Amino acid sequence: MVSPTKGIFKCFSSSKGGGIATFIMEKEMMNYPEAIRHLCKLYSIEFLETESTNEEKLLAQHKESLFIITKTANEYYKANLNYFQEVLNYVYGERQLTAETIQKFEIGFGPATVSGLTNQLINNGFNWKLAVEASVLGYLPEKNKLYDKFRNRVMFPIKNIAGNIIGFGGRIMVKDDNMAKYVNSSDSIIYNKSEALYGIYEAKKSISEKNQCLLTEGYLDVIMFHQKGVENTVASAGTALTTEQVKLIKRFTKNVVVMFDGDLPGLKAALRGIDVLLPEGMNVKVLILPDGQDPDDFAKARTQEQIENYISENAVDFVLFKLQHLLRMAADNIALRGEAIEDVVSSIAKMPSAIQREIYLSQCANISKINIEMLHTTLKKYTAEQVVFNVAAPQSFYGQFVSSKNFIQKQCERKILQYILAYGSLELTFKEVLLDKAGMIGQQTYKEVNFDAKRTVLDKVIYELENDGIHFLNLTFSYIYDKAKSVDLRDFNSLRNVLSEETFLLANEMRNEELNGNKNVLTATGGIIKPGEVPELHLILQNAIRQNLLFYKTVYIECLIEEESKKDKPNKQNVKHYIDLMIRIKKELNT
Repeated sequence: MVSPTKGIFKCFSSSKGGGIATFIMEKEMMNYPEAIRHLCKLYSIEFLETESTNEEKLLAQHKESLFIITKTANEYYKANLNYFQEVLNYVYGERQLTAETIQKFEIGFGPATVSGLTNQLINNGFNWKLAVEASVLGYLPEKNKLYDKFRNRVMFPIKNIAGNIIGFGGRIMVKDDNMAKYVNSSDSIIYNKSEALYGIYEAKKSISEKNQCLLTEGYLDVIMFHQKGVENTVASAGTALTTEQVKLIKRFTKNVVVMFDGDLPGLKAALRGIDVLLPEGMNVKVLILPDGQDPDDFAKARTQEQIENYISENAVDFVLFKLQHLLRMAADNIALRGEAIEDVVSSIAKMPSAIQREIYLSQCANISKINIEMLHTTLKKYTAEQVVFNVAAPQSFYGQFVSSKNFIQKQCERKILQYILAYGSLELTFKEVLLDKAGMIGQQTYKEVNFDAKRTVLDKVIYELENDGIHFLNLTFSYIYDKAKSVDLRDFNSLRNVLSEETFLLANEMRNEELNGNKNVLTATGGIIKPGEVPELHLILQNAIRQNLLFYKTVYIECLIEEESKKDKPNKQNVKHYIDLMIRIKKELNT
C-alpha cells in the first residue's frame, strides 16, 4: 500500500514499510546515501553534501562528467546495433539472445568506422580529454589524432551497483588470431576492473531474494543465465576474483556458487577464487558443468527449472571438492597426497569462524583418513603465521595509521603529490638512505647506501618510488602524478594542457594549499623558489619529503607482507626479511 499524501509505503507480506528513501533502498538494493543520490538524479534535484571538501566536490563532478560520456557513448552503440545485418545475425542467431535481453543489458555495437563516435561527441561539445579518460576514445599524441576505441565489436556496458555505466567490454564477432577476442575499458576514477562485477546491477535484487550468488567468468555467460530466468548470476569478466569483488557480493549474500566447465585451467582458477572468498566468511560451493560445456552452452540447452535443479543437486561444498580433486590428482603418490591435504588445511585456515574450521577439519579427516589431531597441528601452523602477518608492522610508529587505507590515500599520497605540484622543479640536496631494489622484492639480503644527492623534488619521488616498483593507490592522484611527469613543472599551467578541467582545478587547489602552508618562510616569485633564497624552507622540504617517502615505503612493505600471507604456502624467509626491512626503515625515520 502506498500513501502519496503521507509519502509512505507498507508491505503487509514482509512487514516492511517507510518513506521513499526506504522504498528505494529495498527495491534497488542501495544504502541510504545511494538512494538519496538516485532520487535526486531521477527528479533533477541538486544533491548537496555540505560536509564535503572542495576536493571531494570536484571529484564528484569529475565522475559525473565521465558518467554522462559513457552513457552518451552507450546510446551511440545501441543505436548502431540494428543498422548492421551481420550483427543482428550474431546476437539473435548465433548467440540466441532475445530483444528483451538485449534491452535489459543495453547491448550495442561499435562500428568499424574510426571516428563515428569521436565526431558525435566533439560535435556535441563534449571534452575530448574526458572522453579519452572515460576510455571510449583513444588518442595518438604523435599524430595528435583521436579515434574510436571500440571498433567492429559487440558492446557490453559494465555498470556499478547504482546502474551508472562505468566501462565497456567489446567482443569481436568472428575469430581473428590478429585481434584480441575482448577489448575492455582502461581503469579510471569510475572504473576499476578489480572492484567491478559484470551484471551486479541487474542481479543484485535476485541475489538478495535467493540468498545466493552464482559466479561465472564471461559477459555472455551472465546474459544467457539471466535470459533463462536465473538472474542471481554475475561474472568477474576476465579478471581473477579479488577481495573487493567478494565484498561487493557480500552486501547481498554470503552464499556463493562458483561455476566452471571442468577443464584443468578452470579448476585451478576456481581453487584460487575460493581462497579469496574464504577470508570474508563466505559459504562457498563449486559447480562443475557437464560434458565440458561452458556456462553459455549449458544454459542455452536447459530451462530455468532444469538449471536450478542441476545447481541444487550438483553444487559441492568447497572442502569436499578441493580435497577429492587434489587426492584424485595425487593418485597413489604419498608425497603428493600429503601436499594435497596440507593445501586443503591451508584453505580452511583462511576461514574466520573457528566453528566452521572445526567442522571442515572433521570432514577432511574422514575423507583423507588422517588423524584429526595431525590436521589440528597443521591448522595451528597456518593460523599462527596469519597472526604474525597481521602484527608484523610495528605499531609504535605512526600508531595505527600504518594499516589505514584511508591514511595511505588521503594523507601520505596526497602530501607527496602536493610536494610535486608545488615544488616539483626545485632542486634540493637529499640525504639518501637507500634500501636497494633487490631488497624490496623479496630477496634475502639487501644493502644500505648512504650519500648526498642533488635532485629536483619530482626526480626524488620518481627515484625513491618507481625504482622500487611502488605506485600510488589513489587513482586520481596516480593520474595527476603521471601527467605531471610529462610536463615542465616550472610552468604549472602546462598541466592544464594534459589534465581535464576538473582535475586541473583539483591539482591547483592542492598546490595552493601546500604553498599557503609555507607562506611564512616562502619568498618566491610566481611560486618558483630560487636556490639559496629560503634556506629554512629548503631544510623543511628536504626532511619532510624524505620522511614521507620512507614512511610510504613501509606501507608498501606492509602490502607485501599481506600478499605473502594470502599465499597457500607463505615463504617464511620472505616474511622475516620484510619485517626486518620494516624495522630498518623505522630506524631511518627516527634519524
